[in-house]
Amino acid sequence: MKRTSAQHGNSFDHYIRREHQLDMLGYTIVIVLIAIIGVLLVMVLSELAPTGMWLFGSYYFRVLAPGLILAFLIYLYDQHTRLRKAMKATHEEVLQAREEIKAGYEHLAFALDAATTVADLSQSDGLDSLLRDAAEHFGADAAAVVDEDIHMFALESADADAAERAMNGAATKAVTAGVPLTLTGGDTEGSVIAVPLRASGRLDSVACAWRAEGEFEQQQLDGLQLVARIIEMGADNRRLLDEAHARMEGTLRTLADLVDLRQPEYSQHSATTAELAVEVGHKMGLPTGDLEDIRVAALLHDVGMLKVPEEIITAARPLTPDEVAVVRCHPDTGAEIVKRGNLSPRIQAAIRHHHERLDGTGYPAGLTGHQIPVAARVIAVCDSYVAMTAPRPHRQALTPSEAASQLVQGVDSAYDRNVVHALLTILNARQSVASAELQSAAPL
Repeated sequence: MKRTSAQHGNSFDHYIRREHQLDMLGYTIVIVLIAIIGVLLVMVLSELAPTGMWLFGSYYFRVLAPGLILAFLIYLYDQHTRLRKAMKATHEEVLQAREEIKAGYEHLAFALDAATTVADLSQSDGLDSLLRDAAEHFGADAAAVVDEDIHMFALESADADAAERAMNGAATKAVTAGVPLTLTGGDTEGSVIAVPLRASGRLDSVACAWRAEGEFEQQQLDGLQLVARIIEMGADNRRLLDEAHARMEGTLRTLADLVDLRQPEYSQHSATTAELAVEVGHKMGLPTGDLEDIRVAALLHDVGMLKVPEEIITAARPLTPDEVAVVRCHPDTGAEIVKRGNLSPRIQAAIRHHHERLDGTGYPAGLTGHQIPVAARVIAVCDSYVAMTAPRPHRQALTPSEAASQLVQGVDSAYDRNVVHALLTILNARQSVASAELQSAAPL
């Protein structure tokens, strides 16, 4: 059983103490021997006969004393030599333990970076970046995730075909064995480490690293297992997010359909507005996150109409001032509904203010200019255009040209100039494509 680094440290300290004890004992013996030699010299120089002293006059003492002292010194030397060997072995174990700790730390640090990469980037970009970093970290010429296909990163200097063959073969063996493998020689080109990946408990892919020359070490296989766990967790998290997103999307569509069903003339109004609003936001160069907020807010911009009484919605007469006031509550009501659904504050604000006007005559808050969130300004223009180009009980649908003219007339008073310009650019492009398609379809 391997000893821990704490045990190594305790053992090393024990040997250090023993060496100090032996050194002190050795110094003491040397001092005593020097003292004895000094006494003998004094006796010789002063012509004192050692025979007058019972200890030095003993024949057995003069014969055995040097032998005993020599034996004791040999014992001390032997113990010191043994201690030195033990200290050297312990020192080497400590160095090895430090190397293992360092390697483990590096693998953990790499795993943390890998987890951050997988979390921050899209699935494809995250995997590309992770494989590139894994190849560098493990000193490999190529790294890949192998399933029905192979997603591989290889150095420019590497033989990509040889890497692909080797990793495909290793993946097959790893799936068959169901355990991490290191393969070198035989029918394997170069050296490969392979770790099976499981999604929802099912083995369906393998993480591999390949090098053309040299073998991988056990600690590198251990490190790849950490990377494999990161890939597995990333895949599971993305699957859960996709499922949650699909459920939320279904809920949003259901709410939008409920609004449209209460107003048959508005059939698909919310979906059309959302599609157009995202195009306009993209044309304006808004960030991807803002575009998603705009899409959701546009899809639900009239969800507050669900709380407007049926008799008001279906009234074929002009509405009374009180009824108009009830209808004008729907932006606030819609914002409260999506707030209870835990949608973001930006989506709530876009829904609450999509009926504001730049000159401050809109509702519910009478905001002006840039006080109105940009998402609300985009939805206001797209909502108006879609509404104007759809038939109403009291009027026919306007043509796209007529609706565009109405928007232009409302620039800087009701509508944001940049939003209107972006929408008209999109509509003109659509018209050009439609004209070209008609011309290409016309008989010669």
